[in-house]
Amino acid sequence: MTYLDLLNGFHDLLMRSQVSKNGQLLYHTLLMINNKSSWSDWFQRTNVSLYAMMGMSEKGLIEARKELKELGNLEDKKGDSKLND
Repeated sequence: MTYLDLLNGFHDLLMRSQVSKNGQLLYHTLLMINNKSSWSDWFQRTNVSLYAMMGMSEKGLIEARKELKELGNLEDKKGDSKLND
């Protein structure tokens, strides 16, 4: 999938599901990071780097990550994150 496909797919999700502001910000931030990482299958970012970049608390980040996982838009493992196609 391309960057534009992912953005359009997320927009479609927003039209049919409620996604928090933090969830939306996390999704777009992870897209940007992966774009800068040349679209690797997996990339690493610490919680501290993510919540500092987004200006939210660690609790807010954890809740946003959980939300995106429940919606099927994020797959992560300790130390890694992956956006689902």
